[in-house]
Formats: sequence, C-alpha cells, structure tokens
Amino acid sequence: MEIKIDRLSDLPDNLLCCNILSRLPLKDAIRTSLLSHRWKSLWRNIPHIDFSQSFFDSLIRLTCRLAETAEMKSSVKYIENVINNILSLHSTSLESVRFDLSFQGGQNRLGGKILNNVSIEQCIKGAAVKGVKRVSLYYRGMCRRQVPSSLFACELLRVLEMEGFWITEIPSDFRGFLFLKACSLLDVGDLTDARLQQLLALCPHLEKLVIKRCAGLFNLRICAPNLSYLNLGTSSIENFTADCPQLVELKIKDCFMLCKFELNSSPFLQEMEPSDISSLKEIPALKSLKKLSLRIGLDTPFGVLISTFSDLEELKIKDILIQDMVAGEVVSDTAFPKLKKVDVRISSDIWGQKEVGLLDFLLSNAPKLNSMALRHAPVGTTLFTDPEFMSQFMSQI
Repeated sequence: MEIKIDRLSDLPDNLLCCNILSRLPLKDAIRTSLLSHRWKSLWRNIPHIDFSQSFFDSLIRLTCRLAETAEMKSSVKYIENVINNILSLHSTSLESVRFDLSFQGGQNRLGGKILNNVSIEQCIKGAAVKGVKRVSLYYRGMCRRQVPSSLFACELLRVLEMEGFWITEIPSDFRGFLFLKACSLLDVGDLTDARLQQLLALCPHLEKLVIKRCAGLFNLRICAPNLSYLNLGTSSIENFTADCPQLVELKIKDCFMLCKFELNSSPFLQEMEPSDISSLKEIPALKSLKKLSLRIGLDTPFGVLISTFSDLEELKIKDILIQDMVAGEVVSDTAFPKLKKVDVRISSDIWGQKEVGLLDFLLSNAPKLNSMALRHAPVGTTLFTDPEFMSQFMSQI
C-alpha cells in the first residue's frame, strides 16, 4: 500500500506563514486550521491581515439573514466581535493590517448600514499593541468615516494609507509617528492646512507623501526634512510652498487652482511632473532637474517654462496647444546642453509652421539629443497634414 507523504506540512512554519498563508484571503487562511493539528495555529502567525471587501461582504451576507429576525445592532456587534477576535488570537507581532470598508452589496441597503456602523477602533488598538508597522484604511461610500483615534497609538508605524476618512482633530497627547516613512492621504476630510502641518511636524522621518482629493487644503506648506517623493493632486490648492531639502521627485496633477508654486532649497530634485496647471504662470528654476514632464493648457507660457531648466536630460510635453503660443515667448538664448530625449504630444488639428518652429527650437538647442518622439493627441487625425511640414522638418534633422 502506497504511503502518501505530506510534504507541504513538513515545510518550516516561517515559510508556511509568510509565503503561503499570508497570500490567501483571510477567510481561507483561517480555514486551514481545520486541516490537521499541525495547521491548527499556523494562521495566527501570518504577518499581514487583510480585512478585504470580500471578507466583509461574506459577513454581511450572513448577518443580513440574521437581521431578518434580529436588530441591526446585533449584526454590527457580531462583525465587530469577529474582527476583534481575529486580532486577539493573532499570536505574534504584526507587519500590516488592512481594512476595506467599502460595501459592494449592490442594492442591499441594510448591509451598507450595518457596515457603516461597524467600529474598527478596538481592532486598530489591538494592532497597535502588536506593533503594527503598516495600516491601510479604505472607505469608498457616500460619506466619509471618522478616523479611529486608536490609529494615533500605532507608535511603530512605517506606512500609513488612508482613503475616505475624516481627521477632525489630532489628539493632544499624540507623540507622533516617529518611524513613519510613507503616507498616502486620499479623499481625507477636514484636513486643513494647519492640521496637515501639525501632522507632518510629528513625522520627522517621512520620505514619501501622497495627497489627493483633500478639499480642505488651500495654502499648502510642506516642511519635511527627509521627504524625497511628493505627489499632489488636490484641486483646491491655490498656493504651494515646499521646504523639502531632500526632495528628488515631485508630481503635481489636477491642481487646477494653483497660482503660486515655490520650492525652497531642493538641490537634489531630479524629476518633476506638473500636470493640469493652467493657472500657474511660473515654475521655479531648478538647476538639478534632470527629467521634466509637462501637461499644460492654453494659459501656460510654454516657452518660459522650459527655458528655466538648462540641465534637463529628458523632456516630455503633453497636450500642448501650439497655435495659442505667443510669438517670441521662447527665450532665444536658451540651450539644453544635456538634453537627450524628447517626447512631444501636440493637441493641434494641423501640424504647421508653429509646430515646425517648436521642433526647430528643440533640435537647434539640444546638441546631445538622440531621441525624439512625436505624437498627435486627437484620435483619428493625421500627423503630417501640412504639405510643407515633412520637408521643413526633415531639413532640421
């Protein structure tokens, strides 16, 4: 009789927990405890716990059936007990915990109401006790949720991701996220200029920051001594000042109201991508900048913008309306001695004399240029529609 060997169970605990169980949906990882005595407690050592949409949806389906004969409070309490018990049974330190409280139950309004009333306060507190290093909170619904106050007790936090929550206040006894390296704030309500500055001041080692759709920001000032990556995407911002001496990469998108932009001492900045900034009239000149990606509209003085970056190595230009450029706006003595790569996408129905003038300018002032890509933004139109374009362009190469 052939004896079957269970080679999977012979693998070391660390490999089973970190490489196998942690990749399974949480519900399935817990179910492995029924396989055998060997697997009974393995799931308690997984480093990452993900309370995903599917996890909550399965609980909602069960509690909605129960709610037909019980009060909604009972269903809410049941879900809270489940997630709190999972955290309490977890036996080791926790690398990350993720909550996605976005209910996807279609027309099931009762399920949405149940999940909206579920508190994760105690669960986050339990994660803080276990030294959690990464917390991700997501809520995509009709309104925002209040951020759990216990979040500010996660003193060992390295990464914070938040979407669809309110930050009405920062606790007075909050000592800071002293180990935080990366922070992403998406659609965060009540995040005023002052409150964000207060939070950043308590994150001295922050290196990566993403702020998008946070409508409470108007006069944004970011002071972060170790910040190397910054991504802004908030339409309400009118003035932006950055005191980030270690900044290397900066992205600005959908900041339609931005009028003033200042960078104070950013000697290491190498890549910048300002997009949809039609209100902005000037970008600070940066000698260290190596890569610039522009997506600008009618009111942006294109020539003045690019003429302030003489050390560029790569230039990408999106959706330029050349026919609206003011004659002579390109600074005549501008040179790009290090420019090697150019990618141009022009939103013109016809490529003509002004388009040739732009290409002539780039070709004449970039002696090391070895790559140029020309793209036409409107779909279904022909790039070279002007009969004289090809001959004029080829004569410049």
